[in-house]
Formats: sequence, structure tokens, C-alpha cells
Amino acid sequence: MNWGKQLSTAIGALLGIGATLLVDRARHRREQANRVQDARRDLYTRYLRGHLI
Repeated sequence: MNWGKQLSTAIGALLGIGATLLVDRARHRREQANRVQDARRDLYTRYLRGHLI
């Protein structure tokens, strides 16, 4: 039996899964940072509106 093709397929699948996980983690971190920034901006806006009026 030719194990080379099967091994190559398995390594390719692992690399594909790993790359997908890395991209998903980066996207999650970016979205989380955006949510924090939006919440902070909203808080600052409400604070300034309360003190300027």
C-alpha cells in the first residue's frame, strides 16, 4: 500500500484545519477589540454629554 499519498493527505488536512483555527482566532480577537472600543466610545460619549449640558 502506498502510504505516501495518505500521509500527504493527512498532513494537508491538518495544515488546513490549523490555518482555519488561526484565522478564526484572529477574527474573534479583532471583533472583541472592536466591541470593547465601541463600548468605550459609547461610555465616553454619554459622559461628555452629561457634563457638557
